[in-house]
Amino acid sequence: MCSAATTRFDLFDPYLERETFHRYLPDFTPTLRVRVVTSKDLMEVKSLSASPTQNAIDKFNEATQRRDRVVAVSELLAMEYPDQYEFLVSGEQHDRHIRVDDEIIHLGGSMKDAGKSRYFTISPIDPNELNHTILDGIIKKSDVWYGPTNKKHRKS
Repeated sequence: MCSAATTRFDLFDPYLERETFHRYLPDFTPTLRVRVVTSKDLMEVKSLSASPTQNAIDKFNEATQRRDRVVAVSELLAMEYPDQYEFLVSGEQHDRHIRVDDEIIHLGGSMKDAGKSRYFTISPIDPNELNHTILDGIIKKSDVWYGPTNKKHRKS
């Protein structure tokens, strides 16, 4: 999908996995700006309570490892494409979308499972001004973990 983009590739995935980067962001052209937007729930792992159960500890460790794997791959992209790549974290999104140049696509199901044998839907959305404004609003309200205003990748 990224190879079809010429100026902009925005990936909105609140359930981001490290595999998503390798599958959808293989190569950038010199003019392509790439933004990955994921959720605060995924990236800002909540602290454990004073007396956590073993189940709570296991979930905390799993969430921390998932976040750390996503950050590790994002850091690689940031090193390779320091002026073209942004990694943003938002509390404003729920659905998965891709914006390729001026086209908008809604993705149903997990992006890491697209192209596998699992059920997955890809639906174009009318690329009208309102839909672009909604996506731009998510970006504007996001915390920058890496990008033009933050050249040192945030980790948590």
